Amino acid sequence: MIKNTPKQTKNMEQIRQSHDRTVDTILATSKKHWATYIVPLFALILGLLFLIFKSYLFGIVLATFGIIKILSNKSTSWTLTNEDLVIKSGFMPWRKTYFEIPKEDIYEAFYSKSMFGSIFGFGNLAIRRTEGTTSSFSCSGMTEAKEIMGSINSLVREIKKSPKTNTMNFTNNISLADEIQKLVELKNQGILNEDEFNMQKQRLINH
Repeated sequence: MIKNTPKQTKNMEQIRQSHDRTVDTILATSKKHWATYIVPLFALILGLLFLIFKSYLFGIVLATFGIIKILSNKSTSWTLTNEDLVIKSGFMPWRKTYFEIPKEDIYEAFYSKSMFGSIFGFGNLAIRRTEGTTSSFSCSGMTEAKEIMGSINSLVREIKKSPKTNTMNFTNNISLADEIQKLVELKNQGILNEDEFNMQKQRLINH
């Protein structure tokens, strides 16, 4: 195992700090509404009752369903910042999803409500993206659905009105090339090894 020298560690820390994003301002958040927990809680309670009365098959199935659904609901969230929309869901390591969608890649947001949603105050959220063949994300039973939809669409309208968007994208592309060149120089100087270079390069590209 290759250990970083103090000099390598210091340089990597400087690179990391120089590219870390400033703290984004949270504009709106949305999570699963409490009403979405009614069915899984009922299933969990019913499953426990079956287990008490030694009906193990039904008990295990119902209790497991209830627990998984509750944890899944708790892990689901939409967070809108001044820079992007972050969508999280899933709690199992192999089922976790995390999408960080730049505001420039959002075409529009919309929501819908069922009769029960209108009564209890939850709705279904969805966005459409702009890259290539339009893709979309949606989630049902979310709190503050109308509010976060309005915030997203307001952000999109601001971007469309701004004449600086194309210039900023061009500048960002130049900056990326410059930063990769700096990494190449650090690698040539022996400050970064091959693995460290590839890791930092991939981090810049995915930023």
